[in-house]
Amino acid sequence: MKKLLFTGLFAALIVACFAQKPYKVVFYNFENLFDTIRNPEIYDEEFTPEGPKKWNTPKYTKKINNLSRVLFDIAAINKDYPVVIGVSEIENRSVMEDVIAQPKLAPGNYRIVHYDSPDVFKLEGSAPIPFTMESLPNFRTRDVVTMWGTIDGEPFYFMVAHWPSRLGGKEASAPKRLAAAKQVKHIVDSVTAANPATKVVVMGDLNDDATDDSIVEGLNAKGKIKEVGKGDMFNLFIGLLKAGYGTLAYRDEWNLFDNIIV
Repeated sequence: MKKLLFTGLFAALIVACFAQKPYKVVFYNFENLFDTIRNPEIYDEEFTPEGPKKWNTPKYTKKINNLSRVLFDIAAINKDYPVVIGVSEIENRSVMEDVIAQPKLAPGNYRIVHYDSPDVFKLEGSAPIPFTMESLPNFRTRDVVTMWGTIDGEPFYFMVAHWPSRLGGKEASAPKRLAAAKQVKHIVDSVTAANPATKVVVMGDLNDDATDDSIVEGLNAKGKIKEVGKGDMFNLFIGLLKAGYGTLAYRDEWNLFDNIIV
């Protein structure tokens, strides 16, 4: 049984169940998973043996082992490995190959997004979608990475995003994240208009809490299933945030920037 590891530059965590039968979908932040080899084409000097972090083979191996243990624990005692794992903050494809080759994950028979995995997820296509904002045409940030296909014959569309940061303050930077949300929602609406049966999953580090305007208004995301109407999305992380859970702490307060919205 083959599964998919879906990569891009974003951040964070957890499990979602939906569709005709439950599938386990996870998004997890690998927090700067770099190899130890200097690549002059990218800014990886910090993660080399000579760099300030003294990033060497033993440290790299330990991090790979720790990540594989976390993902293995998500599979639980019945070895129910997630069908799709979205990850963030990785340097290259090679480090992902090292992760899925670990003994704890090898039984999951994962393939990276570039490979077709017909037994569970039949990959039909993938594409990066650049961020656009009419009022700031020169502003650049991370692409939204997308892939689409079927799981056991059901159509799925996955989007992994890392929205603009809060650089300059939450309020000053909020229009950028709202623009990102509206762009994502436009894609969601287009996909579901073309085929209403498509299950859409948006996941990533959105740099806003689950109750902020970009998510609640930009994505029309509701926190309760009974509130979800036509054109709305469902974000179970709203309930988690209100219950006191978070994915990062800042100044003695929890934030929940990392979401899976369906």
